[in-house]
Formats: sequence, structure tokens, C-alpha cells
Amino acid sequence: MVTYTVDELIPLLKMKKRAIRELLTRGKLRGRIVGRHWLVTEESVKVFLRSADTLMGQVYQTNR
Repeated sequence: MVTYTVDELIPLLKMKKRAIRELLTRGKLRGRIVGRHWLVTEESVKVFLRSADTLMGQVYQTNR
């Protein structure tokens, strides 16, 4: 199983560390705290990206 830390997600998601932590805290991106660090599985990243794509598609359609 592939896992990512918050620092490893920064270039993948093209987001700031604070924004990623906010997503994790709010449950929008699923992860677990191990020790003092968040760990996120590759599957959780894929689910998040799919849901973000769906949301952006809905926003685009309503703004047309």
C-alpha cells in the first residue's frame, strides 16, 4: 500500500500544506494520524481527485 505524508502531497495536489491539513481535518481527504504526522493512502488521493473533478464539472456546467 502506497502512503503519502502531507509534504509529499503538496506537489501532487498543487496545494499548500495548510490547505491539505484543512482537508484532512474536515474529512474531505481521508487520512490517519500516525504519531504526529498525517498519512494518506494512494486510494484516498484518487477518491479525493475524482470527487474534485466531479465538483468542478458541476460548477462549470452551472456557469455556462
